Formats: sequence, C-alpha cells, structure tokens
Amino acid sequence: MMLFIWGFIVVLIIGIIFGAKKGIKQGNELKEQTQSIGALQGVFAEHVEGLGIGSVECKIFRFSDRVLIDSSRQRFEIYLTQFRAAEVKSMQELIDKSKSVVGRAMIGTLLVPGLGTIVGGMSGIGNKKKTSHYMIFNFIDAHGELSAVTFQDTFAFGMKDFCQGLNHSLPTGESSVVRL
Repeated sequence: MMLFIWGFIVVLIIGIIFGAKKGIKQGNELKEQTQSIGALQGVFAEHVEGLGIGSVECKIFRFSDRVLIDSSRQRFEIYLTQFRAAEVKSMQELIDKSKSVVGRAMIGTLLVPGLGTIVGGMSGIGNKKKTSHYMIFNFIDAHGELSAVTFQDTFAFGMKDFCQGLNHSLPTGESSVVRL
C-alpha cells in the first residue's frame, strides 16, 4: 500500500512539473506574439459564450485602439469606443449574486452571456470555494445593441490586469463600468 502511495505522489509531482513547463512555454510564446504584433497586453482564456464559436481557447490582445480576440477558428475586433465594461468575476461571486434578488438585479446591469449555464451548473454545489474566473466584456455591437462576451480561466490575475489596463485606456466618456 505504501508503495502505491509513493508511486502516486511521484506521478503527481511529474505531472505538476510538466504542466508548469507547458504553462511557462505558452506564456513566453504569448508574450513574444504580443510584442511582435504590437499589442499592449495579451492573455489566454477559454471562450464561454457571446461569439458563437463554442468552447475554444482564445488569445486576447489589447491594442491602443481595440481588443483582438483570436480563436483557432476566427478573429474578432472590438474597438475601445464600443466598450462599456470589462470585468473579472469569480464563479463564486456570480453564484452568490444570482442567489439573491438584489444580486440578480445587479447582474442585470452587466450582461453576462452564459450566466445561466455557469450558475445553473454550479448552484447545487453549495458554498464550496470555486476556482474558475470569468472575464466579461460588455460593448455596443454593429447594430447599436448592448452585447457581451464571456471568457473563463482558472487563474484571474492575468485577466484582472488585462481588464484594468483596458478600462484605463477607454476613451473619456465611453466607460460605464458597472461593479457587481
């Protein structure tokens, strides 16, 4: 039994090391690509809903005048003049807000595509800590309608920094960032 436990620990450590190496390599490649295309920032995140491309990892780049969303299938651009909000929320924050009447009203001020799926899938779990974080962009689409796109990642620090930089670069008068 002890040999099994040690074997499991060794395999786990090796997996963590390979995962960390892969993450570092991807991070370095993203940093190089960000610099090579002249972007100010770049992040990885999985598309949840809003662009009609399904669940796919995207590279999201912030330029001085726009955000470029690059999936393996398609590229999307949202100009800073179109942005209304860029927020990062944890799964727990979204679930907690959706459970209260006040929270539901507050979420209504920030469009969150996929919120029903996110909250519905997790609401039966209770009050356990959640590790997923969601980056939500609200913007005015080509038809003049308020629209949104949601991305997911386990680690929020890159997305939080990205949203903070984006919100600071919005043209004066354009930002109507709503805090949940």
